[in-house]
Amino acid sequence: MIRCLACSHDNPEGSRFCVQCGKTLAAGVAATAPRRAHRWGVLLPVAVGGMVAAAIALYGFRSAETVQDYWPISPKGRTWEYTGTYTVGSMVWTRNQQVTLVGEQDFEGQKAFLYEVLVVLRRSGFRGPLEERHTVRTYFVLSSDSVKVIATESIDFIPGTSIPESERRSQHVPGISQLKLPLRVGTSWEDNIETTYAWKGKAREREPRGSRETRFGAIVAKEDIGIPAGRFEALKIESRSPGGTTSTYWLAKGVGLVKLSGPAVTMELKEFRSPK
Repeated sequence: MIRCLACSHDNPEGSRFCVQCGKTLAAGVAATAPRRAHRWGVLLPVAVGGMVAAAIALYGFRSAETVQDYWPISPKGRTWEYTGTYTVGSMVWTRNQQVTLVGEQDFEGQKAFLYEVLVVLRRSGFRGPLEERHTVRTYFVLSSDSVKVIATESIDFIPGTSIPESERRSQHVPGISQLKLPLRVGTSWEDNIETTYAWKGKAREREPRGSRETRFGAIVAKEDIGIPAGRFEALKIESRSPGGTTSTYWLAKGVGLVKLSGPAVTMELKEFRSPK
């Protein structure tokens, strides 16, 4: 018999988890003597403990993971830095992106969370290096089983300056799902989205007023990946748009987005840090 150090329950040889409290058993801790207890006093704990142990054996975890484990909403001020590329036709830009978690915000009566994103694009030109800057504010909401992006606000700057060239706002109803429970391979989702746009400046000439579309997403694998920030075990997610364009992104527990690969954009996490 193996004795649990947490509750002193005696478990059969070879057990990895205590059938009474569900905690991991220490190898080599043997019971010194049988323990007596009234049968009605131990019936319910043993039954519950047995169900916990069975769930652990079946699913491989003791407590259910949540979307917040893979899409952090704290601490406020946390930052992520990414490096990658942005391709337009035959032009390839280096792309650096810094994301900051601003925290909880009210968005038109909804409790939302805000990410502020600074994107810097660079490439060589005939007259020397070229640089473009964009800022994006992304609002998302968390429910008990999903995380959805509900709006983005972006500002494009005149190349080589800090002068805004155009501003646009996109609002997505009911939202674009990024992740959904249960967090296991095979989980999929479908969103019927209505998007409306508002804009200022040059963007007004090229933006539509709104659109409706259906998007699909799925957790397709759990992979161990190596990127500049280190090695992570991550959920691999594929997102497909109405035209058949597919983007793939990887989310790591406790970190969030660690890698993205799309038709025009690639990026990998270079560094992440929390405020002191």
